[in-house]
Amino acid sequence: MNLSSKGDQAIFKVHNEGTPIPEDIRNKIFNDRFTSNNAGTTTEKNYGLGLYDVKEIVERHQGKIELNSTGDEGTTFK
Repeated sequence: MNLSSKGDQAIFKVHNEGTPIPEDIRNKIFNDRFTSNNAGTTTEKNYGLGLYDVKEIVERHQGKIELNSTGDEGTTFK
C-alpha cells in the first residue's frame, strides 16, 4: 500500500503479487455484485461489493481507478 500526492490529488496504490486478474473480467470487476469463481481460494462467501464500493467512493470524489495486472509484476490498483 502506498499513499502519495501530486498537486491537489491524492494517489493511493494497492499492490499484490498473486494471480493476475484475467483480461476478460477486468471491465466487470467494478460492477455491483460481480463475483468470480476462484475455486479453492477462499471458503468465505463473496458478495461482490468491495471493488464496486471503492469505485463509487472514488468517483464521488471526482477520481478514477486504474488497474494494471500482469503475471510478471502482479496487480496494482491506483
